[in-house]
Amino acid sequence: MSEPLNLNPCTLDLVDYKIVKIGEKLPLHSSSMFEYLIGSNGIFARAVRPGLEVIIPVELFTASIRGLEPIEPFVRLTPRRIPQQILIQMWKESCIAALAEPPLEIAFHIHHVQEQWQLVIPEQTQSSNKCRAAEYGLNSS
Repeated sequence: MSEPLNLNPCTLDLVDYKIVKIGEKLPLHSSSMFEYLIGSNGIFARAVRPGLEVIIPVELFTASIRGLEPIEPFVRLTPRRIPQQILIQMWKESCIAALAEPPLEIAFHIHHVQEQWQLVIPEQTQSSNKCRAAEYGLNSS
C-alpha cells in the first residue's frame, strides 16, 4: 500500500497533481485529501487513509500519451477482505429496499474493530434517490 508521507497535514495541499512518467512507479501519496494522477491512459483520482487506498478513473483517454505509464484503478483494504456473510446481508437488505414501494436507497456502515469486520445499518431516513443516517458525528457509527 502506498501510505501517505508522514508529514504535517496542515502543510499539505488538499489536492495534488502528479504525472507518472514511463518506467516510474506510482509516487507516494502526499496530499491531505486526494490527488490526481496523469498516466498514458487517462486521469485518475487517488485517496489514501489508514487501511484503504483507492485509485479511480476520472477521464479515460481514447489515445495513449507517449512517455507516460498506464495507471490501473484499484481498491485496497489492508485489514483483510470483508467476510462473505456481511456482503450477503448487505445484498439482502439492498434487495428489500429496492423492492419497497417506492424503491429506497439504504446506507451501510462497515467498521474494522479488534481484527473483525462489523456491519451497522444505522437508523436512517430513506427515499428513492437518497438516504441519510439519523445520527452523524462523533457518537454515530
